[in-house]
This record gives sequence, structure tokens and C-alpha cells, in this order.
Amino acid sequence: QDDYDAKLFEGELSKINKALPGLEPSQDKLDADDLASYHFMMGMPYYEDGIELAQQPCSKSLAKLKSYNGGKNIVFILDLSPKSHLVGFDLSDKTEAFVETIGRDNAALLPWTIAVEHGKAITLHPKYYIALSYPNLSMGDFMKIRSTPGEIEAEIEAAFK
Repeated sequence: QDDYDAKLFEGELSKINKALPGLEPSQDKLDADDLASYHFMMGMPYYEDGIELAQQPCSKSLAKLKSYNGGKNIVFILDLSPKSHLVGFDLSDKTEAFVETIGRDNAALLPWTIAVEHGKAITLHPKYYIALSYPNLSMGDFMKIRSTPGEIEAEIEAAFK
């Protein structure tokens, strides 16, 4: 959050839009100047509270993801640099069912993203990422899917075992 750089973000967003043409922004969105300090509510994780999935060479993390479930969970691998990759991970239908409960207005949060860089594989904390992707989600709606963050974390961690 303290390291947020709007220019860097715009450059990476441009790469993503080039790799995945046709994406459209959600109606629910935060202004860029609010993104660096985003916090859903007290007691919820921040950006820097991401989950470290693996600490190993990037090539090994990518190989594990590609071999997990026969590679069926890999939706895309976006090479941001030779040592930095963004992986789209397809969650199981059971885990993705939370979207049916809270709506598809922000289905852009799927597939789940994993950053593989600097010898680590990390993902945003599911509570943070869901709240960020659904900025108008009420606490009541969030409680309807309270088991989802743990299910997401367990499913993604399984790919690195």
C-alpha cells in the first residue's frame, strides 16, 4: 500500500488489457487515489496481508501449477517480465459458487490471480480481494459467503503441495 505507484499500475494494466482484449471495467470501482489506502473494514486484511503460497524458484512454482490437476486450473499465464508472472487460476465450481450468492457484477475477480515473482508465489488474501472486487458489498452480504475465503485459500494452497 505504501509502495503503490499509479504510473506502474497503469503500465501493468496496459499489458493486461493487451493480453486480454475486451475487458471492461466494473460499475463498482474505486478511484485510483483511494486504492492505495483501501481497507474494507476494521479487522479485515490489507493488501500487504497476502498469502505466500510458495518460496521457491519461479520456474518450480510455475511447473507445480502446470502439473496440478493436469494443468486444468491454469486459465492464463501472463509474463510481465522474465522473472514476474501473473497466473489465472480456475477455482472449482463449488468454490466459485459464491459468485451466485453475491452476484456476477464483478466476475472479473475470476479466475483467481497468483503472482509468481522474486522466488515467491503469492496471492491477495481472499477477504481483501473479494472486498476490493466488490467495493459496494455490504457486511451482511459478505457474511453470506463467510466460508469462501478459507475455501479459496485451501484450494490454491493445494496446487503448491
